[in-house]
Amino acid sequence: MYDCAADGGDVRNVSNHPSWDSFPTWSPAGETVAWVTDRTNNQEIIVAASDGSNPRIITTHEAWDADPRFSPDGRFVAFRTHRDGNIGVYLFDLTTGAFINASANEVWNEEPDWSPDGFRLAYASSPAGNREVIVADLDAGERVNVTNAASNEWFPRWSPDGSKIAFLSDRDGELRLYVADTDGGNVVEISGGPVIDAPCSWRPTGATRP
Repeated sequence: MYDCAADGGDVRNVSNHPSWDSFPTWSPAGETVAWVTDRTNNQEIIVAASDGSNPRIITTHEAWDADPRFSPDGRFVAFRTHRDGNIGVYLFDLTTGAFINASANEVWNEEPDWSPDGFRLAYASSPAGNREVIVADLDAGERVNVTNAASNEWFPRWSPDGSKIAFLSDRDGELRLYVADTDGGNVVEISGGPVIDAPCSWRPTGATRP
């Protein structure tokens, strides 16, 4: 796994290992990087310094783990895992080494995304068989189904100000991109037509279009 400057220069090998290493993600401060590896003959998550030094496997479980995402303060890593038999969303506390089951159910859960303030986590779940967007209040321990539809909704992404969530849905018979308030209200389809099965990304607050 490599990183480079924005112009493609200054390429360096960050993982520097003969195993498969992929799906890197930076901590908000850019001092730490996490990625998925199979160097233990199992799919695990590694956290290391930004140059790849001091790598640490944080999951160390016989089940596979994937999709690491740092909390806004860099303290937690959210990830999806098979460790309980289902696909669950867990948090790893980089300070204490504790694991927290954020989804806390027996169904399919994945695609975690942190609210900008770090107090809530949105993820896709299947409480009734179809996929829904769930928002978990991590302090209160409350989980709310914010889409609550008969269709499939997934790939939630918080807006930079925390007031909206974008998500994919087939509620109109084909896959489209929607934006809603964080409680699921005021749903607006913004794609203007069918889209592919891939997540969107919000432009940072204050950035302008070139």
